[in-house]
Amino acid sequence: MSIVEVTKPVLMRVTEVAKYLGISRTALYQWIEEGLIPRPMRVRKVLYWQRHKIQDWLDAGMPPCEEK
Repeated sequence: MSIVEVTKPVLMRVTEVAKYLGISRTALYQWIEEGLIPRPMRVRKVLYWQRHKIQDWLDAGMPPCEEK
């Protein structure tokens, strides 16, 4: 019998990131607009974040990501 390691997806969508951060999707979109969170990548019309970038941002104390 072999053990299969279940890994978390590398890319996270809006709903997943909002849930991970404990905020609403509306708040997440506001954070994007204000440059408070790392910018997502867009594939067609869908926004994605790399899981490690969100975790690195959290580990750094959630610093602002962009100047407005």
